[in-house]
Amino acid sequence: MSIFLHNSGKFYFRQHIPLDLRAYFGNREDVAQSLKTKDKAEALTLSAGLQQKYGLAFALKLSI
Repeated sequence: MSIFLHNSGKFYFRQHIPLDLRAYFGNREDVAQSLKTKDKAEALTLSAGLQQKYGLAFALKLSI
């Protein structure tokens, strides 16, 4: 899991998808989505929730 600052100035969340689960996620290596904030502290808080969401999805082998 990581966050990165997009060219738009907003933070994005990125999560690596384990090799054995990529088929459930369109064979992608990772997922990325906007956190819709320019505040790093808020981005870290939001990313923690997304990390839990993807962790659960990976454990249950569900696509999001």
